[in-house]
Amino acid sequence: MRGEPTMHPQLAEMIRYAKEKRIKEVWVNTHGANLTEKLCRDIILAGTDWITVSFDGLGRMYESIRKPLKYEGSLDRLRMLRRVRDELNAKTMINAQTLWSAIQDDPEEYVRVVGSIADRISYNMDMNFKEIMLVPDDDFVCPRLWQRLAITSTGDFLKCPSDFMKEEVLGNIAKNTIKEIWDGAQAGHRERHLKGLKRKSLVCQKCHHGSKKVSREIVIKAGEKEKVFSYKFMKDFSGVGLKRDGHE
Repeated sequence: MRGEPTMHPQLAEMIRYAKEKRIKEVWVNTHGANLTEKLCRDIILAGTDWITVSFDGLGRMYESIRKPLKYEGSLDRLRMLRRVRDELNAKTMINAQTLWSAIQDDPEEYVRVVGSIADRISYNMDMNFKEIMLVPDDDFVCPRLWQRLAITSTGDFLKCPSDFMKEEVLGNIAKNTIKEIWDGAQAGHRERHLKGLKRKSLVCQKCHHGSKKVSREIVIKAGEKEKVFSYKFMKDFSGVGLKRDGHE
């Protein structure tokens, strides 16, 4: 959870172990800077189902967000990952993920360049966590509580990856088994959701998953107005990297 998994010297061994234990989907999320031909080969042969490379924008935009990485070098590593996967004839899916503000000026160009390498492209809407105003939906039951637990690098159990500040630590792997936490503390969170009491959780109060979105009008290229739904911000948020206010 979080961090950079490619820094761990036993990453391929852990992936192989997870697949041997019948974990249905093993997913590696990486910035790609540490990818070498050997590492790509090792983690793909270990059985990785899905590799997501965070690739925010093109050229100067990418470098403004992903300092100190250089765009051309990162693009070469993405190409290398694809080549190794194809040479091994593996089923590992390569996903490139970006932020909307990093590609919004010309998304077609991003698709043309990165889409020629990755199997899939996805983007996240920009979230200004300090300025956002969320409108929780009490009727929303979060599926994450039935799907997964998050375990940090220090072994703390969290009910989901959105507990960024570790405000609700459920236990620690040194003292509790995964089954104990799943059947105990996590089951309690599931029950609260089903009863419409999720706002008793500090983490759920702040989470954007399942929050109501507000509508606003935007003007599309043809000059016509179109309604889109987004989260409400206290003030306009231009985005990240070169889009960030006051960026030099």
